[in-house]
Parts: sequence; C-alpha cells; structure tokens
Amino acid sequence: MRKSKKLFFILGVLTISFYIFNVIIFYAFISILMFIGLLICIIGIIRKKFLFIDLLKFSICLFLIFFLIIPNPLYWPSQINRHIDRSLIITPNAECIKELNNTNQFWSYLENYTSYNITEFNNLNIKTKLEIYNNFILFKVKYCYDFNNYYVLSHTATPEEVLNRGMDDCQGRCVVLVSFLQYLGYDAWCAETPFHWYTIVYYNNTRYGLNRGDASEPLCIFNGKKVVFPTPISTCIYSILFDCSDYVAKFSLSYPYIWIILIIIPVFLNIILISVLKFPKKYNKNQWLIHTLLGTGFFYIEILIAYLISLYFPIIFNLVILTLITFYLFILKKEYLFIIYTKIKKFYLNSNFKK
Repeated sequence: MRKSKKLFFILGVLTISFYIFNVIIFYAFISILMFIGLLICIIGIIRKKFLFIDLLKFSICLFLIFFLIIPNPLYWPSQINRHIDRSLIITPNAECIKELNNTNQFWSYLENYTSYNITEFNNLNIKTKLEIYNNFILFKVKYCYDFNNYYVLSHTATPEEVLNRGMDDCQGRCVVLVSFLQYLGYDAWCAETPFHWYTIVYYNNTRYGLNRGDASEPLCIFNGKKVVFPTPISTCIYSILFDCSDYVAKFSLSYPYIWIILIIIPVFLNIILISVLKFPKKYNKNQWLIHTLLGTGFFYIEILIAYLISLYFPIIFNLVILTLITFYLFILKKEYLFIIYTKIKKFYLNSNFKK
C-alpha cells in the first residue's frame, strides 16, 4: 500500500492534473469527450478497498485516452499551446494570409471561377461576397481528415500549416477563412460544434454562417482575442450524445479501414488494460493469455451490439458506445469474464469425470 501511495503521488497526481488541465483548455467538444472519459474510468476502475492502486490505474487510463486523441507526442506541446492561446491559430497578419489577397490568388479565382469582375464583385451584397470568399478558401484547401493528414484523430492546425499542405479538415479551412476575413476587415469568428467547425461573420447586426452545413449551434466561438460560450453545458452534452449520434454511426461503421482498426486495436487495448487493471496481481502466462482473449472477445461482441443498434436506433449510438465502454472496463476490473470461464471449465471437467 505504501508503494502504491508513493507511486500515485509521484506519477498519478501529475498525470491526472495534466489530463484535467487539458479538459479545461480544449474548451468544447474535445473537453466534453475527455470529461466523459474521466467519468467512465471512475465508474469502471475505482474501488474503495484498493484506493491508491486504483487511482494509479485510473491515471494511466486517462493518459491512454489522451494518447488515443493525439497519439503523436511530438504534437503535444504545439496542440496544448494553441488551445491555451487561440491567437496562434487566428493569424490575419500572417504573410500567407496577406498573399491570398493578391492578383494570383483571390482575384485570379474571381476572374476564372466566378461570373463577376472586380467592379461587379465590389457592388455585390455582403451575403454573396462572403459566399464567394468561402468558396475561394474551399477551393484553396481540399478536405482531408486529420488522420490521413497528420496521423492523429484531432489536430488543430494554423493557417500557415493548412495553406502549405493545401488540405485539412473543417477546422483548418475555418481558421484560414476567419483569418482571411479578419485581414479584409470583417468581424469573423470560428464556431466550434460537435464534429464540425464553421465560420460566423457579424455585419450590421446580422449574423452570417459560412460552411455550416447541418451543424448545430456552436458550443463556443472565438476570434483569436476573445472566447464566448453561447451554449449551456447541458445542451452541449445532449448534442454530443443524441444530435450527432447518427453522423458518428455512419462515419464509424461505413469505412473499411475503420473495421480493420476495430479488429486490430482491441487486441492491443486488452493487452494494455489487462496488464494495468490486474496489477499487482500475479498471473502465469496461461492466465494472462486467457484474460486477454476473453477481454478481446467480449470487446468484439460489444462492437457487434453497437453495430446492430446503429442500424435501427442510430440516435442513441453515442450513448450505447459510452455505456458499453463503461461496462467493458467494469467487467475487466471485476474479472467476471474469467470467473464465468472458470466455472464453465470446472463444470465441463466434472461432467467428463462423471462419464
């Protein structure tokens, strides 16, 4: 107990503090996901009897959650810094943004890809002008998922990084457009919602949304100098659990590589969790292997359940996933799978012996 207490205060407190710090600075969607992850780990892992050992395991599991979101440690310093200081990703005075307004960039796009000349464009109403600016940025920056672009699930890019690569997701497109519009003198803001960023422009007491699609009202908006939270936290959580469930179900289960990941990841996940959750209990190789196989098999069953539910009730897909993950951690912690396996094995051996 003394060792576990000492280890917790040396490593666990630092890890938990680091995690909570990131929950605070990530502001909206990622913050809520990390907070939900924290609750899942508490429910699935913490027991009163072995408090400090479990708190240490809890801190390791939190680290794994953060690692899954940003699996490349080389990105951690820049990502944390950009969430602390949003002016690093809204850069209207950057050279790459100023260059967008020259004859070879926006004005060339206007001449070649729209039906307006410079004079006609200057006489357009504000809504049409903003739509053309938005289409120009979408033309300049091709859509690309962060995983394909940076090999991480969530990456907050600067306008310079986005324009150098020529591709990014909605976040990258948004910061470039907001920076460009601010350079042109508009009151432009980034709007962050679950799974989507879009641009808001305030002009003559009217709000314009650019590249919004069917996204919900923003969880937070920011312009590089100020951050505003227009949506109550309860509404944010409800939006993530239900409003976006259908989108997540379609995205999560419609791509072949997702299924490849879902086949491979559970094996490594169970190896790590069995090693972490079962410490300091000693297992021989056979017991450790059985625990890993049982945990992996149970995880596959849960994936199948989630898939079947998504076919008929996609609106609750996110809630189902969170419930199943909590149950999965709880089952592993309590060793219920191994207990059931042992009883079945014992019953089978006794039956054969009687024969």
